Amino acid sequence: MKKLLVAAALLSLPFAAATKVGDLAPNFKLSDSSGSVIELAKLKGQPVVLTFWATWCPTCKQELPELNGALGKIGFKNHFAISATDTSSDAWKFFVDKGFKNIRSLAEGKGTDNGADVAKTYRIIGQPVTVFIDGTGKVVAQQSGLMSTDQYRANLIKTGFKAAKAN
Repeated sequence: MKKLLVAAALLSLPFAAATKVGDLAPNFKLSDSSGSVIELAKLKGQPVVLTFWATWCPTCKQELPELNGALGKIGFKNHFAISATDTSSDAWKFFVDKGFKNIRSLAEGKGTDNGADVAKTYRIIGQPVTVFIDGTGKVVAQQSGLMSTDQYRANLIKTGFKAAKAN
């Protein structure tokens, strides 16, 4: 029932554009599964990628493992996944069960925002949506729907991220 209410609330948002390229990314505070609080403003100076997703989303289930594998190869550490419709425990369990190590699932924790509010602030409609943020906090790219690892890498370059050279 809660999932239906959250989905209905998201769908009732005005059909204004989502956070757009060039916009300053809205700040948020969410927790990871270990209880560490991640606040976007405290990551200033570092590129960040946010994927809005859901455990029930078939496209997300296809995309997340591919991105997780690619991230392991390029060494990018600030990719976070935010679910607007799942409970914190369901979102974190999904990541543990899948063995994702390179994307951190963020959800509501003690004294933090919740995923639905963050998705609403970013004006996200549908999943997956991935937002690429540069070190100044500006949105430099956004991808709705399934994204290939080549598209991911191209968007990640726009954030200013430079992969370490392989020896």
